[in-house]
Amino acid sequence: MNEKPTYKELEKKLIKLEKEITRRKDVEKELKISLKERSRSEAALRESEERFRCISTSAQDAIVMMDGKGNIAYWNEAAERIFGYTKSEMIGNSLHKTLVPQKHIKTFTQGFKTFKKTGLGAVIGKTREFSGLRKNGTEFPIELSLSSVMLQGEWCAVGILRDISDRKRAEEQLRKAHTELERRVRERTTELMIANEKLRREIEERKQLVRALQASKERFDLAVYGSKDGLYDWDITTDRIYYSPRLKELLGYDENAEPPEAVDAWASSLHPKDYQRVMEALKGHLEHGKPYDVEFLYRNINGEYRWQHSRGRAIFNREGKAVRMVGFISDITERKQGEEALRRSEEKYRLLVKNLPSIVYRGFKDWSVEFVDEEKIELLTGYNREAFNSRRIKWSDLIIKKDFESARQSFLWALKTNKSYVREYRIKTRAGQIHWIQDRGQIICDENGEVVYVSGVFFDINEHKRTEEALLKSEKELRFLSSQLLSAEETVRKRIARELHDGIGQALSAIKFSVENAIEERRKESPTLGIESLPSVIPLIQQTIEEVRRIVRELRPSILDDLGILATITWFCRDFQNIYSAVHIEKEIFVKENEIAVSLKTIIYRILQEAMNNVTKHSQADQVRLCLKKTGKNIELLIEDNGQGFDVEEVILEKNSMRGFGLATMRERAELSEGTFTIESAKGTGTTIRVLWPV
Repeated sequence: MNEKPTYKELEKKLIKLEKEITRRKDVEKELKISLKERSRSEAALRESEERFRCISTSAQDAIVMMDGKGNIAYWNEAAERIFGYTKSEMIGNSLHKTLVPQKHIKTFTQGFKTFKKTGLGAVIGKTREFSGLRKNGTEFPIELSLSSVMLQGEWCAVGILRDISDRKRAEEQLRKAHTELERRVRERTTELMIANEKLRREIEERKQLVRALQASKERFDLAVYGSKDGLYDWDITTDRIYYSPRLKELLGYDENAEPPEAVDAWASSLHPKDYQRVMEALKGHLEHGKPYDVEFLYRNINGEYRWQHSRGRAIFNREGKAVRMVGFISDITERKQGEEALRRSEEKYRLLVKNLPSIVYRGFKDWSVEFVDEEKIELLTGYNREAFNSRRIKWSDLIIKKDFESARQSFLWALKTNKSYVREYRIKTRAGQIHWIQDRGQIICDENGEVVYVSGVFFDINEHKRTEEALLKSEKELRFLSSQLLSAEETVRKRIARELHDGIGQALSAIKFSVENAIEERRKESPTLGIESLPSVIPLIQQTIEEVRRIVRELRPSILDDLGILATITWFCRDFQNIYSAVHIEKEIFVKENEIAVSLKTIIYRILQEAMNNVTKHSQADQVRLCLKKTGKNIELLIEDNGQGFDVEEVILEKNSMRGFGLATMRERAELSEGTFTIESAKGTGTTIRVLWPV
């Protein structure tokens, strides 16, 4: 027979039972709180999903999520438009096999293996350019911004893909959402682990809701931060607009300023010429569901008008009335300015090409060419532009054989050096005529140094060549005439000198001798006869004889013909120093008489004579160095002094300058004898004259 419990035992059981009741009440209270939080989470989830749906459907960029198996888990309307696949066609299919071109699949597959394990990869968190594959099989360039996210214990990838066929640049900013909510859920889950099975099931459901909310929030953040666009959210019922930080920045507002909330206030900053069009587009979308996608000029807070592109989509209630509108605004000022600049540049280029006295072309390695101007190329060659642009005729077909190799070598040399060339050659027209062409080009290469194309111009220099040939012929004739003139001048000088020496000189000597004899005979016959004035005549006769001899030497020293140039130089220097004793001449001769051509001897003497004449008249020098030598295959004449010097160009250009005339005469004599004449001088530094003749 069982014993009855004592009072103390009953009292203990009662206390224990009260504690259990209190504990169960606490659990029930926690459960009620959890259920309320669950309801709030469900409401927040629905709102977040609705906002994300509006944003993703109105976004111009494709938003795609790939699960841990590489299959597509999310596919928005922009992705349908860009790739051509519907959402139903893509969900659950392999992203790599469907969207990645065959040549890139291996690279992407290898990268995906690492990503599945670590959530890391070469493109994670970065913006890169790749090739995408449309449904019709065509490849096109895309800009991909990719991030990783841990969902349900596996790494998933969320990507924003932009068709950059027309636009190559985009920025992607990724931010990861804080995991504070998940931490709180985990803490709450730990505290409620002691609850019954029903409570555990409810908590598990709550976790799933939180995960879904977090994934939805991450997708929303990626959509907002992964674009340069500004987000707006217009509550039509209250006429209040929410502006994202990026949109405020686009409108010129800082952190402390707020843009207008009402749509009319926003619209007041539209450019007058765009106002009606934008408002009609907005009305058509809200009342008839027409697409809202407009470009317009908008005045920001600084008073500056900038181009903007706005897209959006409205949310309608059950009655079909718009209650909310969400969309994006992009600043497209740079694009508009670029389009305008491109239009102006193209117009200028067309006018320039039309008015240039040349033919603009684009050439290629195989000598094929493309032209813009139809009339000029046909006028020059006889072939129309289409014959060249279709590559039926290559430019090398027109170049005559004798000139082709030099033209080719010019191209190869330019390719090795600065990539530019100027070459002249002849072409044969369709009518069989020969035309001279000047070809100026710039070679454009890729990063590997391979020729992409050549940008250049052709000039018709046929008339220039004819003029050049006539000028060369005229110059040759002029040089010949000048040479003949100098030769004739030397012949006349020689003849006059001989006549003065042989005729007048001898006559004066005879007169002097006769007068001296007559005076001597008169003195013998009659010392007192008046002949006192006759002796004074004899010095005058002698002076006249000396003057005639000087003139003869100036015209043509006989020593030059009798003894040669070396003896003449020695005589000239001695005679010069006798007259100009203040000038010291240092003479150096390193050549033999027979090494100097006969035709050069007179030239050397005349240049020496003119140079020393300039020393006495202009230089004020007291030292002159004269050097005549043979150096290699040249005869060199060097005359330098320590005088006051002069500006060579100034003297040559000076009108009526005898010094300039003398310099020109020396240069002419040197060049007519196939020599090279140079003169170096500056004020205060003396003068150096150097002449070289080939042996």
